Amino acid sequence: MYYLVKGNWRGEEDSSFEWVIKAESEKEALAEIDNNCEVNEIRVISAEERIEREKEALFENIRREYILNHYGDCSIREYTKAKKQMEEDKELYYDALVEYSKSMRLRHRLLPFIDEKTMTVSEFHQALSALCQAKTDEEFNAVWAAVKKH
Repeated sequence: MYYLVKGNWRGEEDSSFEWVIKAESEKEALAEIDNNCEVNEIRVISAEERIEREKEALFENIRREYILNHYGDCSIREYTKAKKQMEEDKELYYDALVEYSKSMRLRHRLLPFIDEKTMTVSEFHQALSALCQAKTDEEFNAVWAAVKKH
């Protein structure tokens, strides 16, 4: 059984949490909670609701990555505006899904070819971004060759 547990961290007014905990009973779920937490609500959560929560979390990751790739280090106001636009524009949402899927495929494909001892996280993300943004086979192959040499 799964339980949705909502509450606050003791001593921190604006610090709340919502966790899904797998447990045999409500008592067992509560035993998983840190003593510094104040539980405000606990209830059984359905598979459908868990799926919806995970979909929303995944969409938030997709949205964040898309905005960072297209707007860079923008202000919070610009980020919020872009986020709202993506929620309203289904074509933009589709583009973000396609881009995210492409990025995940390329990331998986790229990982076996990098030298983890010398390549930095920043360099990896730059290479991944360049691969994702390549418009022609020549551009893609040039980036790929550079990464393999690194």
